[in-house]
Amino acid sequence: MRNEWIKIASLDELNTYFQETPSLVLDIEQDGSTFSVLLIKADGEFHALENRCSHDNAGMETAKLLDGRFLQCPRHGAKFDIHSGNAVSMPAKAPIKKYPLKEEDALLFIQLN
Repeated sequence: MRNEWIKIASLDELNTYFQETPSLVLDIEQDGSTFSVLLIKADGEFHALENRCSHDNAGMETAKLLDGRFLQCPRHGAKFDIHSGNAVSMPAKAPIKKYPLKEEDALLFIQLN
């Protein structure tokens, strides 16, 4: 069902995981579709973005986080703002999807609307 909140994990589990690595790829199934989501923690906040570059559909699993705000595609260097998903440098022109997150009862949830 669209617009439902889907549990990702407990905040404790995620905070432990993110001590070791800057991002996590999640493949989340909803309504018969699989969504590949890149979960990032920057400046103490979680961000969920579509795990593909809008320039050439490359996966962003090994993308670099620059200045705590910009995600740089590993293939051609396109940059995206993690707060909005907007493309901020060429060769990408289109944004990538930014998914809403919420924290509730020490758990993190995502909405794949």
